[in-house]
Amino acid sequence: MDKQDHAVLDRAQAEGRLVRLRRTIPGADRLEGFVLGTGPVWTLLANCVDHRLDGWTAVHTCTLHKIRDRAGRRA
Repeated sequence: MDKQDHAVLDRAQAEGRLVRLRRTIPGADRLEGFVLGTGPVWTLLANCVDHRLDGWTAVHTCTLHKIRDRAGRRA
């Protein structure tokens, strides 16, 4: 991830956007939810499944590959 990707995560967190994240790990699930916090090592997401909050996921920030809002646009 580069500085632009970090800025995208920060903006999604500040604006409360629902995002979809993809990771570089082969076979990893796509994640969907709200960004609660992000840093150089970890990103914390409030999972959203079927329009309901469903726990939290912490992922290594460096493994994030694509960040999209629900409409499919880059957040």
